[in-house]
Amino acid sequence: MRCLMGRDGRCRALIVALVAGVGTCGGGAGGGPVDAGTDEAVTDDAGDDDANDDVSAEDVPAAVCAPASGEITNATCNDVVASGPCVAPVMVDDNAPGPEGGALVAGTYDLDAQIVYTSPGGQTGSAGDPVQQTFVLAGDGSNWSLDEATLRAGVAARRASALTVTGAFMQLRATTTCPDPGAGVGGSGGADGGVPASTLYYTAGDGMLVVYHVGASGPVEADIYRVR
Repeated sequence: MRCLMGRDGRCRALIVALVAGVGTCGGGAGGGPVDAGTDEAVTDDAGDDDANDDVSAEDVPAAVCAPASGEITNATCNDVVASGPCVAPVMVDDNAPGPEGGALVAGTYDLDAQIVYTSPGGQTGSAGDPVQQTFVLAGDGSNWSLDEATLRAGVAARRASALTVTGAFMQLRATTTCPDPGAGVGGSGGADGGVPASTLYYTAGDGMLVVYHVGASGPVEADIYRVR
């Protein structure tokens, strides 16, 4: 599956298809990070009639999230419940968009799509178990707090973090405050409690927040959230 808007990193048609394939589990019907508008067909930018360019339901199957079972991991970190749409993470063989920063807006956000950019020629397809994620963002200026809840593979988990906006308002310095960063206990979203801080990149605006997880090498994960 290729990005239909060329290699400019926007991938708008792909995101529309992702959200169209989002199911619900435990509540919340999720809209898309880009408004699909009318029922116009997605066209092939390259004009080569390559069937691989088409974004279809086969590319993004409807996600089904397993219900939570057992105790909530790090239940005392906050009282947030992962009640947004069930999202199927996908890998896309393209470069990730560049972060644009922007003004953060306090509120409750639900995960709307999760895209792992593997670079041109990279892997495509599923990027892991379907997931629900909700967080509450509070604060102003450069200092924010984030209370997060995640449900993946039947495991519910919570985490709390302190965020500092840096780098000309394109970076977020995230420090885990619960669970104890020194305890080495896994938090939600696959982050380790033993990692005290990390640098994230973001784009905010139009009721959306896109958070980019960038490692020293390898794929870039974009988590796309919609404010309620």
